[in-house]
Amino acid sequence: MEEAGSHRSDTAVPSVDQASGPAPAVGRISVLLMDPKPFSRACLSAALCDSAQLALTAIGSLDELSADQPDVVLLRWHGSGGAQKLRLVLGELRERWPGAGRLVISDANDADLVAQCFLARASACLPVDIDPDTLRRVILLSRLGFLTYSLDLMPEMEPYLAETPPSSDPSLHLTPRQRQVHALVAQGRSNRAIAAALGISESTVKAYVRALLTRLGVANRTQIAVGLLARRGEDE
Repeated sequence: MEEAGSHRSDTAVPSVDQASGPAPAVGRISVLLMDPKPFSRACLSAALCDSAQLALTAIGSLDELSADQPDVVLLRWHGSGGAQKLRLVLGELRERWPGAGRLVISDANDADLVAQCFLARASACLPVDIDPDTLRRVILLSRLGFLTYSLDLMPEMEPYLAETPPSSDPSLHLTPRQRQVHALVAQGRSNRAIAAALGISESTVKAYVRALLTRLGVANRTQIAVGLLARRGEDE
């Protein structure tokens, strides 16, 4: 975990191998699967549709995108156009739905392709032989705002990651829901009060708070509040 953090990401980067164990408690997750190949799309859909927690929609191309924002976009990348083309597609998805997580499943998980995903702020770049349980787990982590990359590839990715700009304020990169929880935690509200205010379960609030602690690099709820107040003071 410390290896990944040394690459100047503003988000925690658990490895794919660590994406196991009990699933975080979150609500129903809307997943948009984009795969241009019908057979591959059907296989991925079948692997995910048995989860009651995932609401899956499958499309073949960017032309079929709807106006509704999904929680997570799962892009099956078959390599057409190379890593730079993939980065452009991820950028288009991010521009259209800035609050959605973006996952890539690819046949070729070389350092260049994984680095382009990382630089485009994709939540993960996953091998095509990933098992369904791990894939569902990574989708849940993406919904909570985590990045999930293989630590084994980090040394090879070092030359590419040099262009990643350091973040002076990690809170600028929170999802809309994380910002809501962030603000309420900073007000000193309890998990129960936050859950009531946002209309979500208390266990979901706990999951968001854990994600915030990791993303902001703080140890407890008090430090979340202190950090927000400090930034407000700088702005005044």
